[in-house]
Amino acid sequence: SMLTNLLLGLVSLLLICIFRRRMTYFFDPRRADHIRNPGYIKGSTYLERPPRQSESFLGWIWQTLNVPETIVLRSCGPDAVFALRFMLRMGLYLTIYAIFAFIVLIPIHYCASKNNTNIGFHALSILTIDDGDPVMWCHLIFVYVFTAVLFKLLHFTWLEVLDLKARWLSNEQLLGHKLTVFVSNL
Repeated sequence: SMLTNLLLGLVSLLLICIFRRRMTYFFDPRRADHIRNPGYIKGSTYLERPPRQSESFLGWIWQTLNVPETIVLRSCGPDAVFALRFMLRMGLYLTIYAIFAFIVLIPIHYCASKNNTNIGFHALSILTIDDGDPVMWCHLIFVYVFTAVLFKLLHFTWLEVLDLKARWLSNEQLLGHKLTVFVSNL
């Protein structure tokens, strides 16, 4: 299963690398607007065009990962910034969660498995802990702490979204091109 997913991911990356230069109307749509829309007037878009990508086979990956948020905002709009921020924060949250799980929970399960007959992956799971064992409180505390941290992180992200959306919608340069309705204080 893991090997299959790795193989599919590598094949997908290879296909993107091969076709991204040949199919600009798909991989670089705002630079190819004149192909799809014959009435397109150069410069009539309200968003800036993104910077030119590297022409090398894999060079575009590093360049894409290092695009500043201000360029993403100017070329793709606030929704792209929100999506990228959310994915970055959730990746950070899951990384921190995994580190704490490896530091605290895995050793607890491993010590409990010495008294149990579970083998393989089950030796490191919650199955090794007996009913009524005080160690179960550790799992309950983890659930509450990480749920509270997640709620705080989501609340902080939502406040950033509201602030950025309000600044984006109040930008005078976008008058006549606004595609979003901002509703607050519901």
